[in-house]
Amino acid sequence: RSSSKAIYAVAKQDKYSNTSASRNAFSAGETPCIKISGHGSSTFSYRLYKEGMLESVDTGTVNKKGDNEVLTCWNNLPFGHYTFKIYDSSGNYVDTIKFSMGK
Repeated sequence: RSSSKAIYAVAKQDKYSNTSASRNAFSAGETPCIKISGHGSSTFSYRLYKEGMLESVDTGTVNKKGDNEVLTCWNNLPFGHYTFKIYDSSGNYVDTIKFSMGK
């Protein structure tokens, strides 16, 4: 790991309850979000995996400008366990977040 990399907080939250508390489990009707925060502008890519499936169920790019926080949210995810992996602009692994969708 290069020491020049900024530190980014990756947290889970429910979009509608407007809470920044980190949560591992969401129930039906809730919208899980991953919050990326930190200093400086940067671009991240991510992959979202569902347990039991080899292919990612979602991929994307997050552009963070300045010291802003960026939310990435998913509507209507099927029940199950999920793994969110995030990479920096060079494709280097940064962090993994796990959460589950219950009934």
